[in-house]
Order: sequence, then C-alpha cells, then structure tokens
Amino acid sequence: MIRILITNALSAKTIDKLNEIPEFEISEETNLSRENFKIEMKNVDAVVVSGTTPLSAAVLKNAENLKLIIVCGGRSDLVDPALARRQGKIEVRATQPVPAAAAAGSEQEGLDVMAILKDFFNV
Repeated sequence: MIRILITNALSAKTIDKLNEIPEFEISEETNLSRENFKIEMKNVDAVVVSGTTPLSAAVLKNAENLKLIIVCGGRSDLVDPALARRQGKIEVRATQPVPAAAAAGSEQEGLDVMAILKDFFNV
C-alpha cells in the first residue's frame, strides 16, 4: 500500500479518483499543527503540499518512508530539493502554476497531482 498525505485542498473529485486506485491509501489532512504534521510524515510514501505547508529539515527528518514530495501551484520555495535528497533521496516534483483566476484545488491541479503520483509509483 502506498500511503499518500494530502495537506492542501484538492477537489473532492480528485480525492475520489485517487481513492479508486487500489494501490493508494489517501489521507487528507489540511489543518495539521506543526507537531502533528511531523507525526503524520513518519509513515507516508508521498506528500502533497501547497503554499501553507513548508517542509523544514525537522519535518523531513521524521519522514522515514518518504519518497516523493509534490508541490502544488508551482511554488518552489516550500522545500529545498537538495535537502530532500540529503534526507533520504526524496524526489520533489511540482504541478503547473495555477492561474490567478483559478482557485487552488482546481481540477487541473488535481489532474496534475494524480498524473505525478501514477507516474512516480508506476500505477
């Protein structure tokens, strides 16, 4: 089972489609405290983050199984890719930037997240 933590708001349609993939176990936690975020990161294989969820060295240190970080909205300042690699060869990928007129959690952003997850984990 591939455990995926989603910390930003994706559309309900995207979450439903991700839950249909039998290899994925989806956990959607959009309002985690910093301490609970560290705890949740301990057992996930992938995490989807947005502008409100920077990944510090302390958080990545707890991410024992983490293999993939997906950064939504084209934000490159949420995680240092070199730090991720040093912390355990974690790959960092990003969705396309969301146009100002589109809301975060747009359908296109959800499709990008799903495509990245399926490609990375070969499902």
